[in-house]
Amino acid sequence: MPGALLGTLLYPLGLDAFVWRYVGLGIDGVMWAARTIGSFPGSTLHLPAFAPWAIVFLSLAVLSSVLWRTAMLRATALPLLGIGLFGAAAGPSFDMAVAPTGDAVAYRAADGKLAVIGRSRNVFPTEQWLRADADGRQATEALTKTGCDKLGCVAALASGQVIALIFDRAAFAEDCTRADIIVTPLFAPMGCAAGTVIDRGKLKQTGALTLSFAKDDLQMRGVRAADEDRPWSPAPKRGWGRSPPPPAAKAEAAQAAGEEPEFTEDNEDSPLE
Repeated sequence: MPGALLGTLLYPLGLDAFVWRYVGLGIDGVMWAARTIGSFPGSTLHLPAFAPWAIVFLSLAVLSSVLWRTAMLRATALPLLGIGLFGAAAGPSFDMAVAPTGDAVAYRAADGKLAVIGRSRNVFPTEQWLRADADGRQATEALTKTGCDKLGCVAALASGQVIALIFDRAAFAEDCTRADIIVTPLFAPMGCAAGTVIDRGKLKQTGALTLSFAKDDLQMRGVRAADEDRPWSPAPKRGWGRSPPPPAAKAEAAQAAGEEPEFTEDNEDSPLE
């Protein structure tokens, strides 16, 4: 900091060159120390995601330990620390995660580790899912194209449930009957027989999703609550029941099923346009 200030003051005079060399040596020393310590065994500890309220109690514990003057008041940091550590250990876990766009899915495979399927590489969301799961692997190690083709991807959870990630409407006819969970960035057909359907309409309401499977229970958590409305992320318009797909999506779904698309004024192309 003093070197940067001195270099700024000498810059208009053209006498700052030696100062920046000095500052550069200091930065090189810091980077060398970081690389050396980072190479030690156990230098990196991956922790699962904390409960949302854990950081609040941990912060209060730090403030209580440094702000109070008497030992008795400082001791109030101990119960706050205990609550915070409990929250850190009791963070939400998940067996499956869905990107907000619906084109990537992370699932817990038979080996207990996360695997990621998707249309593209999806490195950034994969990194976030791995860190939340306390997994130190690189994103490229978790990405897999096994079971994928141009229509979509199929994978199996550790529990044996089948996931189908659909990119093309032609895959709905088959995957809706054999998959337990359907994920798609498209609007799924209303008659899809899969037990759980996560499509464009669903993700528009909830944002990214995580799913946890208990014995006979499915817990689904979204980044946006049902009535949550943020200034930077307005809540979508609410409708009654499941939103029907737009006319273009209906026509494509009917064509994929081998039916004639319904002709309405909404999908009619005007000769004047």
